[in-house]
Amino acid sequence: MSVLLSKDKDGWFRDKDGVSYDSALDWFMTELGFCGCGSIEKIQKLAVGVLKHYGTPHDERVKNARWHPYNHIDCEILANVFHSKDLIEHGTGIGSGWLTDRGKDVLETLEKFKEQPTRRPHDLDADD
Repeated sequence: MSVLLSKDKDGWFRDKDGVSYDSALDWFMTELGFCGCGSIEKIQKLAVGVLKHYGTPHDERVKNARWHPYNHIDCEILANVFHSKDLIEHGTGIGSGWLTDRGKDVLETLEKFKEQPTRRPHDLDADD
């Protein structure tokens, strides 16, 4: 597995092509084809939860978990997006899928930078 981003001395997150992002989550949303508008923080949280679900071994998954695609249509929609972006693969049903090598790399990248601050001015300048 490999981390797909680096963080430079100025705080920018850069992909292998040198494109810069405010955060690892912004990069992830771009990878999925999302524009960043609307309730993006909620979408980010949901997307990471669903990705982690697929990174959890089958026998450790909770059947009625919030992130299980068959329990919540928003998770099932994201699972289909993940499949279209080669992050997951599945057999007879999308609910029993698993991470592809690329999916593992994306999850590893998000885990590495999950505590890193973003470059958004309102985040960096906040006093509270």
